[in-house]
Amino acid sequence: TGGGRLAVGVAGDGGAATFLLAGGTSITGGSLTFATANGTVTVEDPVAAGPGATLDGVTVTGGGTIDVGVAGETSASILLLDNGTTVTGGDVTFATSGDVVEVFGPATLDGVAVSGGGTIDIGTGASPTGALTADDGTSVTDGAIAFGSASDALDVEAGSTGPNHGATLDDVAVTGDGT
Repeated sequence: TGGGRLAVGVAGDGGAATFLLAGGTSITGGSLTFATANGTVTVEDPVAAGPGATLDGVTVTGGGTIDVGVAGETSASILLLDNGTTVTGGDVTFATSGDVVEVFGPATLDGVAVSGGGTIDIGTGASPTGALTADDGTSVTDGAIAFGSASDALDVEAGSTGPNHGATLDDVAVTGDGT
């Protein structure tokens, strides 16, 4: 907490740095910045009563990869995005179809490529309302989007910085009563 900056990797070194979030880790406020597009944040070690990791009001930039889960895991890994968390550029990759990104408050995927067959749950957990904005060429390939209630929303906007404005859903099952 406190609004500081977490850096994944060192600018100019070209190497691939990995930052592990596990066991219910929560980052509140501030920023998480990939120094290079080779950087990775891995979410694993699911907790029986909640997500393996939470980004709460965090700004993620730099174009790296957020891996939700690891190959061979026996239970789902969950990444919770809440309270205005924004991920700009890069990738979100699910290791298995059982892995989940939960959206509890407003959150934004801005120019992000989501793949791997997992599920984006919008407002399906303890949250009364979930809202996900997808813009600036965000794409979701394979997997599912699940709405918890009619008040939950996926808001596709043009954005202002991506090469392809808006968002694309490709081979994605959409379920629930949201809009």
